[in-house]
Amino acid sequence: MDDKIINIVIKSLAGEATAEEMQLAHSWKKSHRDEYNVIERIYNSNIFDVNQFDISQIRKEIFEKIDTDTEHDIQKAAIGIGGMWMKIAASIIILLSIGAGIILYNNLTNEHLFSNNSEKTMKVTLPDGSVITLDKHSGISYKNDWLNRFKREVNIVGRAYFVITKNPAHPFRVHAKDITVTVLGTKFTVSDISERIQVVLNEGKVRISSAESDKSFFLSQSGEQIIFLNGNFVKQNRVNKNLYFSWLNEKLHFKYCTVGEAVDFLSDSYDLNINIEDGKTLQKQLFGSAPSDDPNLILKAIAYITDKKITEENGIINLK
Repeated sequence: MDDKIINIVIKSLAGEATAEEMQLAHSWKKSHRDEYNVIERIYNSNIFDVNQFDISQIRKEIFEKIDTDTEHDIQKAAIGIGGMWMKIAASIIILLSIGAGIILYNNLTNEHLFSNNSEKTMKVTLPDGSVITLDKHSGISYKNDWLNRFKREVNIVGRAYFVITKNPAHPFRVHAKDITVTVLGTKFTVSDISERIQVVLNEGKVRISSAESDKSFFLSQSGEQIIFLNGNFVKQNRVNKNLYFSWLNEKLHFKYCTVGEAVDFLSDSYDLNINIEDGKTLQKQLFGSAPSDDPNLILKAIAYITDKKITEENGIINLK
């Protein structure tokens, strides 16, 4: 869908379109009825009401709005809003694409927001050339004065893989709640899921600090990870990096992976408390792949392969 025609449709809905633009919007409406209805519904909603402005709430409501609209057999749609004809007098400009995610620029906080609501990973290139791969239902944001002040800092929600352009004079920082990851040039994953922050190093070196502690932690070996819960240190160890980074291919690959490693991965990455007491079962080799967004399916497959039954008691998932 072309951004130009989308803007024209929005202007026509706002009553700010020229006669020629009104004619173009009417013609496009006749041939793209479903997409037009999506734009009209979202335009007439109140999610951009400046009196209720809150970035996290806007993000939540946009996702809910997209989820509702995509139930009507609409595969892809996009919305662009800009100019003096905006409903909120240019306080928010938003470019929304269901297939590729959301890009939001907020004049009130000078912040860019990239949110991935698609069923595939999404790549974002930052002003310094660093590349971020966003997992499904994940997002990052950074201040608009990034280049002017060259303060290389982003905030993250969900999970993202970072390939950072090296610049010794300007360290790169990732903020996930009260955890800060500082790097010069490296490759790593940061996950912020259920109050649980996980950092997994692929290449280079990172420093992690927590608002709850004056101590800094370092990852310097490929495949090394660290986990915090509510800002408090949980553990630091080496993991099977082929498994922990396989979500980048949108599937988890269990080649050369043991049941124990798979259980650790599910516990580390999805905040599941899994218990298998049988040592031989934990050493059993796994093969194959599974969707990266369905840990319960993986758990059921492990139970089937190892001939175990799944029970849950007091938040602990037992395989016996």
